Amino acid sequence: MTGWLRAALVLLPFSLAACASAPASRTATFQEAEYHAYAGAGDASVSGQVSMRTEERYVTSGGGCKEVLLEPVTSYTTEWFEREVIKNEPLGAPDPRALTYRRTTQTDGTGHFHFERLPAGSYYFACLMQWDRWIMQGTRPVMFEEAVWVHGRLTLRPGEHGRVVLSH
Repeated sequence: MTGWLRAALVLLPFSLAACASAPASRTATFQEAEYHAYAGAGDASVSGQVSMRTEERYVTSGGGCKEVLLEPVTSYTTEWFEREVIKNEPLGAPDPRALTYRRTTQTDGTGHFHFERLPAGSYYFACLMQWDRWIMQGTRPVMFEEAVWVHGRLTLRPGEHGRVVLSH
């Protein structure tokens, strides 16, 4: 049996187990009243940077973070933040009403991002950093993808410009 085939057979059960894991059920329910303060545009803004350190090197968002998520802090988003982002526990699909309050933006090549026209309030920020890792299986290199959430939280007053660094 060749080295690459042996490596594939060794890694196959782990890949299948990851695919077979069903998302966990959410316990918090969407409460419309908690979101009223976040409806519409405001006059606050946030600038930030996404970055993290891996075992091998320093990764900055250019290729590692595709999209920064901004979520208002509510009981519903706190469950998402604590379970999925912090504990890496995949949750089922969110209530579509909550998604109307989510904002997203892209990072530039150095991991910087910006949100404008935010209502005053508290916000969670999160981005799934992804990168490739190479290991040797015998004499053949094998590549696999790693991922980790980087995150932060910030409270903004009316008209304030805040700064946040998302890290793990």
